[in-house]
Amino acid sequence: MNFLYKRFLAIGAVFLCIASGCINTSHVNTGFNWLVGDWERINNDGKEKTFENWIKLNDTLYTGFGFTLSEVDTVFKENLSLFKLDKAWIFQVDGINETPVDFILQQTLERGFIAINEQNPFPKSISYQLKEDKNLHAVIANEEKEILFVFQKNKKP
Repeated sequence: MNFLYKRFLAIGAVFLCIASGCINTSHVNTGFNWLVGDWERINNDGKEKTFENWIKLNDTLYTGFGFTLSEVDTVFKENLSLFKLDKAWIFQVDGINETPVDFILQQTLERGFIAINEQNPFPKSISYQLKEDKNLHAVIANEEKEILFVFQKNKKP
């Protein structure tokens, strides 16, 4: 067999194996694509409804918008960004304080991250994790307080 034919067979075998599941590709880092979409909080207190909407602008920039409705009134809103700056990933929250607040990602997981800003009074840490049940858990915390947000992805119409 010639070299080109052998190479074609080898590549075909790899693709066939991936498609049939004999090679596990779940460990492959897809960035933060798991965050993209429209999310609704399912553990709200009272009559309020909280949402986060995330889009991917490119491989190093994701933007989000978080807001809370009380009936038809918007009672809270924030602009969120997840971006790469040099070699670090930054989670930025804008719209709450006078200036944007940056949290540096300290740990990245297959479908999650933990971001820290020790100078910020609350929160000092923000974490996101896509759980096995496909719910997105976001936790904001400092030494004294922790708030869990459980989001469910809205289905596309």
